[in-house]
Amino acid sequence: MNSYFGRHAIITIESTGSFITIKTYDALHGSSMRMYLSSDRLYRWIDSEAQHAFLEHDCGSFVIMRRVSREKIFVRLTWLYSDGCCGVHGYTQDFDLRCDDLMPALITGNRIRRLVLLDSSARQAQITITNGAHRQIGKLDRLQRRALSKAMRDSFRWKDSCLCLYTDWGSDFSFVEQKMSGGLCLHNTRVPGKDGRMHSRLYYQVHT
Repeated sequence: MNSYFGRHAIITIESTGSFITIKTYDALHGSSMRMYLSSDRLYRWIDSEAQHAFLEHDCGSFVIMRRVSREKIFVRLTWLYSDGCCGVHGYTQDFDLRCDDLMPALITGNRIRRLVLLDSSARQAQITITNGAHRQIGKLDRLQRRALSKAMRDSFRWKDSCLCLYTDWGSDFSFVEQKMSGGLCLHNTRVPGKDGRMHSRLYYQVHT
């Protein structure tokens, strides 16, 4: 029984006018806070069948959605909580949702509850974000936050590791892990686009 529910979460999706909220419950973490997402942005993203990721930021927490197929969406929720003057702590939940589970909440406002299987295959480091770094994240623009979200998702897949993220110069961050320290630095490069023109691309890279 405990093993079963330890691998699952109950997802509750509700409409609040211009926003929908996502809330989760699992045996390990209990109930999460509510994350608010723009109903209009999410509806347009699902309806357009876009291949780029949907990203949203609410009170320091993050959601990333990627289309797996025409009917299915991969969801990554990263919940961050303040632990007083020292920083924040949090956890990540990965799972799949059917588009049919989201659209009723967006169109009719119906409350949706689903039991989902949590994906624990992509083990990541436990990240503590200091208050200074948290404030710095709040000052980033939309493209910078998108680059940071992608880096936080992809750059710290270090099993059984813990690190602390600190503020650094400008839009850069530094981190300290048990065995190393380094920086998470913002880069701006030029890449060719589908229109044949060169376009700017922002990304964060780990430097040790």
